[in-house]
Amino acid sequence: IQWGWQVPHFVIMPNHIHFIAKTESGAGDMKTVLSRWKGRTSRAANLALHRSGSFWQRDWFDRVIRHEAELERTIKYIRHNPVKAKLCSNRHDYPWVR
Repeated sequence: IQWGWQVPHFVIMPNHIHFIAKTESGAGDMKTVLSRWKGRTSRAANLALHRSGSFWQRDWFDRVIRHEAELERTIKYIRHNPVKAKLCSNRHDYPWVR
């Protein structure tokens, strides 16, 4: 935990990202946390890609996962997103998913 939250499940797609964040008390609201994360990751991505400027879209959507069944459905959705998008035929073949 670096910024007061963990990301146990995620998928990085060519034009978006899905993730589950577990926050700890004092981590801040999601808007603040996401703003910090987007700032740090966009800087790193731009450096790696030898570019500058905006990297992430302004819009983002969040929702609270309220029970175990919803958590399991969301994890399954995240893991299978590359297959659904036809980026691979098996989710285990996609390198940017956890």
